[in-house]
Amino acid sequence: YNGDVVKGKFCSQLSKKLNLYSQQQAGTLFMGLLTLVKALLYRYTNQEDIIIGCPIAGREHAELTDQIGFYVNTLLLRTRFKGSDNYISLFENIKGVTKNAYEHQSYPFDELVTDLSLNRDLSRNVLFDVAVLLQSNETRMRLSEHELPGLKVNVYQDYKEGTSKFDLLFYFIEAGDEIQYLLEYNTDLYERSSIVQLSNHLDSLLKAVLKYPETSIDRLEFLSDTELHQQMKTHLVGRSLNIQVKKTIIDLFYQFCPEPETVVKTYELSKEFLESGNQTLLNSVIDGSEVYVLNEKQRFCPIGVKGEIYIGGECLSPKHMESNLLAQERLIKNPYKIGEMLYRTGDWGYWSKRSSLIYAGIKDLSIKTENYKIQPLAVENIIREYFDIEDVIAFNREEKDREKILTVYFIGKPGLTIATLKDYLNRKLPLDMHPDYLGQIERFPLNADGKINVDKLINIFQTNGNESNGKDVQTEIVRKKISSLWHVVLNRNQIGIHDNFFELNGSSSQLDLLLLQINEEYKIDLDIKYAFANATIY
Repeated sequence: YNGDVVKGKFCSQLSKKLNLYSQQQAGTLFMGLLTLVKALLYRYTNQEDIIIGCPIAGREHAELTDQIGFYVNTLLLRTRFKGSDNYISLFENIKGVTKNAYEHQSYPFDELVTDLSLNRDLSRNVLFDVAVLLQSNETRMRLSEHELPGLKVNVYQDYKEGTSKFDLLFYFIEAGDEIQYLLEYNTDLYERSSIVQLSNHLDSLLKAVLKYPETSIDRLEFLSDTELHQQMKTHLVGRSLNIQVKKTIIDLFYQFCPEPETVVKTYELSKEFLESGNQTLLNSVIDGSEVYVLNEKQRFCPIGVKGEIYIGGECLSPKHMESNLLAQERLIKNPYKIGEMLYRTGDWGYWSKRSSLIYAGIKDLSIKTENYKIQPLAVENIIREYFDIEDVIAFNREEKDREKILTVYFIGKPGLTIATLKDYLNRKLPLDMHPDYLGQIERFPLNADGKINVDKLINIFQTNGNESNGKDVQTEIVRKKISSLWHVVLNRNQIGIHDNFFELNGSSSQLDLLLLQINEEYKIDLDIKYAFANATIY
């Protein structure tokens, strides 16, 4: 890859502490460093299942020690853990994984890839994108033992300027009492400033875990005072913000603010939006409001790191909150301002280096159905993404002798039909999340204050009788049943109707079992040939 390097080091005091801690835990310095890297990657990605590649000498037999030759192999160190784990428990986890990997280090990496029958993508490495390497003092000492008169042996610096072997390589070097490191990175993926930030956070997180090893990883504070001050200023001052978000966020202000016209003063798409692909850009001036991006434990996320968007400040009207059950469920105490509240939007986002808020998708869907808890606003958001949709409203309404049902009314561009929208929803949502009713209209009836008159809207459709059932009930029943069989056979929780059985690693024996159960359930005779040709629930 095209690459570059950012250099850094841990001071001698910090390096000694990490070495000592690793020894006290009956581990090695490499294990301590690997634990640190995985903890940092978790805080950047929220991923709790991380695979890291590690080169190993491959000279486990004593007779190979002095031989000349290339025996290097690559180990895959996969760790499953929780953000609620602390550094101590994560270290123990990684120590066990590493020791187990050492016992199988002779298993050739290429053979492993072949045995797993993976689909190869020549544009990236197989199985891992991040690698960790340690050159210890012991390695340097062994090299000095092989020096001969007139021959100087040095460590081969396997770095070519302008290249990177992986998306990201953490290359640690013991240099006396210090630990130096190189962060080699793919410049097509990362900006240098992002890797410099990563380097700084590597150092500050090490200080945090050594000072508070019993604190859970997701609660550790490792942002510098400067970063915290910058975020507090960005979030709390209420100055002009360049916000790249979906209309969802603005809808929230309109929904909960007593005088929304004083909250959002401008609402216009800029040139940057036209060049930003999937990012929706909104230039706004929000008075008396606060916008935060926090992790699961309500800690500030670093610049460029995805978290949940929270809204606070004067725009949260107590009067509106009291009458809105959903809003009450999503309110939390503001951890940074005593006596104030924050609203969880359920949307992902992150701050750019220009103090722009980038919308990154829906975090949580919470409308209540038989198998899901889903928010109508979330379904509305997904429908709004469809390019032929001009406007849409989704809400729960009550019908006689029925629980609340999800209703969606929309305005579409010429040519858009309900059937087309249903097909789009089939690709985007599980069946349980489909609207119970879909209605298409040319324009929404409005109240005097400019808001949609929902009661009049419902009456229009009930009078005209042109509402469409959003779900084919019989088809839904069959798909639900088959989906439940897939869950059992494949032992997976998340299965969509367009997921391919074989891409979910379904085996031939599992397919035989699945066909047997389907044939018994519906008194039919499906065969293997049919299953290969129709490998999805849809």
